[in-house]
Amino acid sequence: MTRPLRICALYPDLMNIYADRGNLLMLERRCAWRGIGFELTGAGFGEAVDPDAHDLFYLGGGQDRDQRLCALDLVETKRDALHAAAAAGKVVLASAAATSCSATATRSPTRRSRASASSTSRRSDRMSRA
Repeated sequence: MTRPLRICALYPDLMNIYADRGNLLMLERRCAWRGIGFELTGAGFGEAVDPDAHDLFYLGGGQDRDQRLCALDLVETKRDALHAAAAAGKVVLASAAATSCSATATRSPTRRSRASASSTSRRSDRMSRA
């Protein structure tokens, strides 16, 4: 068996309203079919994450209130580690509405994310055509 795929599920208890556990289960099964090991770790509020301990960081969808709570914790506890992980080539994956939660929380304080700049540009283009 090859080196396992190491996944860190961020806030698995709160950010799981769109069958995100099922997505992780399917990924585990797909790894098994290919002879790839699979390790899943969860990280909740106030828990630091080690950018070198995981290959993929996963953030599922949640209710608006839970997204706001998680975004605050992402900024205060996990942002630097997630930036380090991404810089090292690790995958940071957010699904559903968690994409806006993670983009807001992990954005560099001095620079807008590319997604934010891109959507702002598209809005400006639509407004100028109207």
